[in-house]
Amino acid sequence: MAGNDTEGLRYGAVDTKEKYYLNWKEESDTARLLDKQLLQLCQKERLLEIIHDFIVFDRGQKKLCRHSQYFGVRAAQSHVRKREGGIIWHTPGKRKSFSDGVACQMDT
Repeated sequence: MAGNDTEGLRYGAVDTKEKYYLNWKEESDTARLLDKQLLQLCQKERLLEIIHDFIVFDRGQKKLCRHSQYFGVRAAQSHVRKREGGIIWHTPGKRKSFSDGVACQMDT
């Protein structure tokens, strides 16, 4: 992780090049950008969940989820637990077929 109050927090796996670091985006009442993102991403339960359930290894390379993937999977898990259907919609783009939805574990 790296960050400051101007640009906020960026995160990535070990050996991830800086240009591929990710931003965590979530609503919050905390005014300072870095503090807000640290509080959101580094909550004990969330950080452990991301480490345990939202990391994949692709040909030996570790990949982490984006905020949208995390929240999409959490919403899908909620629907599965309630035995409801639904769709996770995303726009086409580079490597979306791998990056959206694969890096998750569905606990039912």
